[in-house]
Amino acid sequence: TFHRDPERVRAAAAALVNAVRQEMNGAEGGGKGSPAVAPSLLVGPDGAPLDPVEATLPALPSLDIVDATVAYFRQAFDPVEGGVRRAPKFPSNVPVRLLLRVHARTGDDSVLHVAVHTLRKMAAGGLYDQLAGGFHRYSTDARWLVPHFEKMLYDNALLAVAYAEAHQVTGGPDLARVARETCDYVLREMTAPEGGFYSATDADSEGEEGRFFVWTADEIRRELGSEAEEFLAHYDVSAGGNWEGNNILNVPAPDEAVWARLGPARGHLREVRARRPPPLRDEKILAAWNGLMISGLAVVGRVLDEPRFITAAAHAADFILTHLRGPEGWLMRTFKDGRCRQPGFLDDTAFVAAGLLDLFEATGEGRWVREAVALADETERRFGDPAGGWFMTGLGHETLIAREKPAYDGAEPSGTSVALMNAVRLVAFTDDDRWRRIADGAFTAHAADFADRPLALTEGLLALEFASGNPRQIEVVWPPGAAEAAEPLRAVLRRTFVASRVLAVGEETALAALSPAVPFVRDKPAITGQPTAYVCRRGVCELPVTDPDTFESQLRARPG
Repeated sequence: TFHRDPERVRAAAAALVNAVRQEMNGAEGGGKGSPAVAPSLLVGPDGAPLDPVEATLPALPSLDIVDATVAYFRQAFDPVEGGVRRAPKFPSNVPVRLLLRVHARTGDDSVLHVAVHTLRKMAAGGLYDQLAGGFHRYSTDARWLVPHFEKMLYDNALLAVAYAEAHQVTGGPDLARVARETCDYVLREMTAPEGGFYSATDADSEGEEGRFFVWTADEIRRELGSEAEEFLAHYDVSAGGNWEGNNILNVPAPDEAVWARLGPARGHLREVRARRPPPLRDEKILAAWNGLMISGLAVVGRVLDEPRFITAAAHAADFILTHLRGPEGWLMRTFKDGRCRQPGFLDDTAFVAAGLLDLFEATGEGRWVREAVALADETERRFGDPAGGWFMTGLGHETLIAREKPAYDGAEPSGTSVALMNAVRLVAFTDDDRWRRIADGAFTAHAADFADRPLALTEGLLALEFASGNPRQIEVVWPPGAAEAAEPLRAVLRRTFVASRVLAVGEETALAALSPAVPFVRDKPAITGQPTAYVCRRGVCELPVTDPDTFESQLRARPG
């Protein structure tokens, strides 16, 4: 055909290239892989259809889009099993963290119920590893009972944060336990000696999916003896089994007292299970997924007062920043067998930067916020579009006929959503108009995505909630040597969910030195030599307080 009519072939090729560029660059309002959501699924708070075009402002989309998205999830919610009414079920099918923020803004307890009931049903099912902690990839059924037994680092990182935040909102000890067990699983089974985190474990062992994880009633009776019957009842173990003649441990009637009593039995069975041939482990260390896990450990460590998780997050951050650097100093994507490979993509730089911001909030160490800003700068240099938003590929990658602007949050968030959240957080941290312009540009570039396909950008809606919430700048500062005296104020921070905020905690002299990078800590001393809390918005502060109850009242006040 080319030899007979070369001009026709060239014209067809040019048209195809142009079509690909338009689609992948979002010219039609969505990036590659952005599924259309029927407008009929989008309803306003009053139940009336929401006009996608009218739902956005020139720069910052309207919160009506968030409320309409949440209304959809209320309609799709499975009131018995949690999640949405279908199978298979993925943890990402319900945007739990978005629901927690909408509840904080509106006080709507039905929204909170969708989130918390889903979390509790997932943790009670076979999706959750009842012996060792950590979540499998997804449930093949509607009950969260039969998982695909693969375990992914990113699932566990994201769920650890969701459970920790839900614990803050509800005070539920079961939610805290699952967050803690999930992090313990990662530290025990998914952490490399150098400090980074492995990617995944396989579903199969001994040639069978799930063989490593399932039990017969006779096996458990043989191992536990007189303690077996209570264990069998609690974990739904029967002679006939609940899956292919074996039993997937699950908890039909959760009871934290029984769970505590069965701790020694679980520990013994975990040791027995460890002697089985394990599933293969993928020991690649991916920058993006490590960034998510740094966030998970930092958030859970801060909320649950578990310094060992924060220490592990810092070790991983050190490893990534030291060993995943290319010749140009850019962040690389993957590390294995002593070598890093492939220049990082948007999600690598964005996810690691987000992890460093969370690590700063957990530690108050200025290094982490400075490194986060440096990575956010790298994100702009390598991936930023002057017209707004970010491309997936950038400097260091091969030249393509088109550069995708990711606009779809799936099992893991898109690089766009996390980069956007980083930008709005950096506005609050740094008060730098540059980050405000970057955030506004991204909101504008993806205005059609937010309006037409909000269900595909639920992680991006977290950034919209944050930016619309007049974020609070919260500082807890104490005199040199008075860290222990500051514990009551820090305990308030741990147990209080504040949806739209940035945090800085630390000793007076250390925070004062941070003021060039984090201006809101400037001129905020410890009053009369006592640990002191400040709550500000855009430089306008409430009265500094030293009393924990007053501090908690300030934090729990719903933004006006």
